[in-house]
Amino acid sequence: MGNSIAAGLNNDIVRQGALQGFVDALLPLAAFSFDVSPMAGERGSSVSVGLISAQAAGNFAGSYKTDPDSTVGEVAVTLNVHKFKTVHLTDTQLANSSVLKLEELGYQAGHAVGVAFVTDVLSIVTADNYGAAVHTGLASAFDSDDVVDIRTALGTAKVPLANRKLVLDGDYIGALLKDDSIKTVANLGSAEAVKDGMFTKLSGMNVYESDVIPANAENLVGFAGNGSGMAIAMRYLAPQDGNTYAAAEPLVDPETGMVLGMREWYDNDTGTKYLTFEAMGGKAVGIAAGLKRIVSA
Repeated sequence: MGNSIAAGLNNDIVRQGALQGFVDALLPLAAFSFDVSPMAGERGSSVSVGLISAQAAGNFAGSYKTDPDSTVGEVAVTLNVHKFKTVHLTDTQLANSSVLKLEELGYQAGHAVGVAFVTDVLSIVTADNYGAAVHTGLASAFDSDDVVDIRTALGTAKVPLANRKLVLDGDYIGALLKDDSIKTVANLGSAEAVKDGMFTKLSGMNVYESDVIPANAENLVGFAGNGSGMAIAMRYLAPQDGNTYAAAEPLVDPETGMVLGMREWYDNDTGTKYLTFEAMGGKAVGIAAGLKRIVSA
């Protein structure tokens, strides 16, 4: 029998779990330029997302207005990605559910929405959009030297040193964890690889693991670059006036600003509560040189 939970807390527990699962799934997208807001948006509308690229200073030639717009560019992102997941609980299930069970239910729902959103967004990471891969090879042969080569390639492409990111499929992260130069605590300067099975930074790049990178029919297993490579927008899809939802609101992560929409309603005939979690946004190629693909073959 589950723990006794105050009625008003049930939904809060599920919502908190859903938001955490959603944010965890979207972590690899932190590599890109984001325009996120809990303000309501409409499907098909457009959002301008700013992009910051590498800059070069020059000699003063009589005017401070030379290249005044070179620092920040913009790309239009259409809000055409809409993913959702609905979960339900009967009166009996709700009365007998523990805090952990409700939180897990919410987490799985939010995570499913996040995975679907990430997969859709990364579908544009293709050779047509970003050119030849910066690294080609199987996970079994991937090591820290390859990471250094990827870093060098970013430098050759003049990708700014600041905020470089490396996103890799789990098999490639696993290969790195086997690398003696990484798993040796003294070499890494931290016990995180040994104790936690992860690392946050390698060769000057923030590292993210993702098991939902789509192959895109091109054997894609990861990518590296900075935020200018892709533009992503997210907005809250508010229900129309006159709706009969018991509740409808945006759930906003205080650290990342990621927005997950939530709708709640109740079926009196079956004694079932429904919670729908959804994400609306869009993606667009930014500065193509700001992202380099990694493929297995």
